[in-house]
Amino acid sequence: MFQRCLFTDKPFDIAPSDSYIDDHWATNQEGVALRNNPGWEVLQEGDVEGTIIGSNLGTLHLLQGTAYMPDPKGDIILFIEDDYEDHAAAFDRHLQSLLHLPMTSRVRGVVVGRCEEKSGITPELLRQILETKEELRGLPVVTGVDFGHTTPLITFPIGGTASLHAAKGKASIRINQH
Repeated sequence: MFQRCLFTDKPFDIAPSDSYIDDHWATNQEGVALRNNPGWEVLQEGDVEGTIIGSNLGTLHLLQGTAYMPDPKGDIILFIEDDYEDHAAAFDRHLQSLLHLPMTSRVRGVVVGRCEEKSGITPELLRQILETKEELRGLPVVTGVDFGHTTPLITFPIGGTASLHAAKGKASIRINQH
């Protein structure tokens, strides 16, 4: 994924991994347990294209109000994730704060990275949080994607473009420009 994103110009598709690791295996590779990946979850359906903006939600929160906060022209696909240092209430507040920014009126779809188990943000709790966001109504939303603080990690180009197709039980993401 890293090589496709950084060393070629060809569009490429992102697909769910078969399994993943939910611990800090880089510091301790003894007894690392692979977990079966249930795949991505489509919370809301739709087809969109846009510029990729994304990061750890806490990091985006820290950039708000600074010259470093991304604000691309045109439609946006938001890629967000969070780590175990935050809990569900912080995720909810950081997301709502982000959705109050003027640029988020151009968000056309949302892709959420897999949450670490230690965060306490279960798929059900994540769904509940996302469903409370009026700003996301009618937009395609996909969760459980391989980025964030679990392994493997996709590489997505901030400022590049992507297509998101989310239909009942199936989603696809294509990186178009990187």
